[in-house]
Amino acid sequence: MNRLHSIRRQPSWLAAWVLATSLAVSVSPASARPPDMERTDSARAGQRFDHLMQELNLTPEQKTQIESLRSAQESQVTSLRTQTRQLRDDLEQAFQQETLDEGRIYALVDQLAANRARMQRLHTEQRVAMHKVLTPQQRTQLKELREKRGPRRTDLPD
Repeated sequence: MNRLHSIRRQPSWLAAWVLATSLAVSVSPASARPPDMERTDSARAGQRFDHLMQELNLTPEQKTQIESLRSAQESQVTSLRTQTRQLRDDLEQAFQQETLDEGRIYALVDQLAANRARMQRLHTEQRVAMHKVLTPQQRTQLKELREKRGPRRTDLPD
């Protein structure tokens, strides 16, 4: 009888665990990253980029052009990341409401998609511009360096 009793209780324990896990995930949104962590990621990305540029033996003119490309888009990217973080937080809050406002939820999702598209566009524009700055040999070398490095969540422009 004891064994049967514990078997019957297991599904409710499992359900409670699943509920607790899902609540824990929903309470801490994925976008909640400490600002110092983001700075560290940004600094590491900058270091990787600088290392790649050093490996390519850029001319002083190429270095100036590439730095100009990066700095021109830096404020736009930073602004989009900040907006995206806020939209994710707003979306999470919308799901925490007692009564869901579906129109608001879908509007937030559309805004998030538009931000992703803008980020992709900026990334592509930077890759195209860099392609024009690098020599064919440097482009080949960059491709080899990127393949050796392996895939990243956010790749550097080539």
